[in-house]
Amino acid sequence: MGKDEKRIDTEADLGKVRHAINQQQLTDYLVSKHPDEFSAPFEIKQFGFGQSNPSYQIKDAKGRKYVLRKQPYGKLVSKTAHRVDREFYMIKALYPQGVPVPRAIDLCQDKSVIGTDFYIMEFVTGRIFHDPGFPELQEKDRKECWQSAIKTLAGLHQLDPTKIGLPQSFLKNLSSHYPRQVTTLSKIQEAQGGVTTTVDDGLKPKGEKLGPIPNFEQITTWMKQNMPSERVSIVHGDYKIDNLIYHPTENRVIAILDWELCTIGHPLADLGNLFMPYFMIGIRQGDKMKEVPTLDQNLGYYKSLAGWDPKQFWSFAVVYANLRLAVITHGIAARQATGQASSAQARTYAEIYPALANAALKQIDQFKSKL
Repeated sequence: MGKDEKRIDTEADLGKVRHAINQQQLTDYLVSKHPDEFSAPFEIKQFGFGQSNPSYQIKDAKGRKYVLRKQPYGKLVSKTAHRVDREFYMIKALYPQGVPVPRAIDLCQDKSVIGTDFYIMEFVTGRIFHDPGFPELQEKDRKECWQSAIKTLAGLHQLDPTKIGLPQSFLKNLSSHYPRQVTTLSKIQEAQGGVTTTVDDGLKPKGEKLGPIPNFEQITTWMKQNMPSERVSIVHGDYKIDNLIYHPTENRVIAILDWELCTIGHPLADLGNLFMPYFMIGIRQGDKMKEVPTLDQNLGYYKSLAGWDPKQFWSFAVVYANLRLAVITHGIAARQATGQASSAQARTYAEIYPALANAALKQIDQFKSKL
C-alpha cells in the first residue's frame, strides 16, 4: 500500500454514472442559458462521494469542468433535507467575501430539465484528504493543514450573516440555533423511522419500518436542559477535513464543499463536527491522531482566532455531533430501504446510527458523573 493511499485528487473519485440524468436536456438548458460558460457536447461522470445529493462532473467541449449537485430521484423523506437551493445561495453569497468556495453558476428548480432541482458550480482542482491524521504528510505539513482548516472556519464564523447578501429565508431565526436544530432533527428522524423497506438490501426485511434511533428522546431531553449560551454565525453544518479541498502543493484550504446543511446558528456545531476524529466512535482515528495537534491545541488555536472559548460547552458539542451524525446515517438507512441511497458506500454508513446514539448517551453519563 502506497504512502499516498489516503489522499485523493478531486477527480480520483469519479466513475460511471450510477443515477442517470437526461444529458441532452441538461446540455440544451445550460448552453442556451449560459452560452459563454458552456459548449456542447458534455462528458458527464458521477462522484463516488455524496451520500445525500448525487454529484456529477461536467466537462464541456472546451475542457472546462463543473460540478452538478442534485436532489435524489423519488419521493423525498424530508422537506428540510436535500435543499440544493440553500447550498447554491450560500456559496454564491460567500464567494465575493473571500471565503474559499467554488464559484456558483446556476440554480435550476425546473424539474422538467433533469427531473429534480439542481445547481452548477465551478470544479476546483486540488487535494482531498480522507484521513484527518494526514499520514502521508510530514509533521509540519499535518499541523499546517489542520491550522488552515481551523483558520478557514474561524474566518467563516466571523462574518456577519446579515451583511453578505443571503436571502431572507436564511435570516428568519438568528437565535435559538440549538433548540431549532433539536426540533428539526426530531422531525427528520421521526419521518425517517416511518419509512417502509421496499428493496431486498435494506437493513430491515421488506415491508418493515426502519424504526426510530435508539434512546433519541433521552438524548434530546438532556440537550434541551443543557443548552450553551447563544452565539450567532454562519454554520456550514458538515465542516470536516474531507469536505475541504487543499491547494495541490500548498497546505491551505482553497474550497469548502457540501453546504447542504448550512444555516445561521451556533459556531460550536461546526467545531464539534470538525473535531469528531478525536472522539467519535467509527470515526475516531486512534493512534493516528497522536501525530497531529491535540484537541486542546486545536481548540486553543480556534479561540485565538475567533475570540471565544468553546471548551466550556464541549460536552454538549460532543453529544450534538454524535446525535446529528446518527440522524444523517439514519437517513442513509432510510434511503437504502427505498433504493434511493446515492453512494457506493451507503450500506456501511447506514449501519452505524445505533452506535452513534449510544456514544451520545455515554457522553451524557460522563458529564453527569463530573457534576
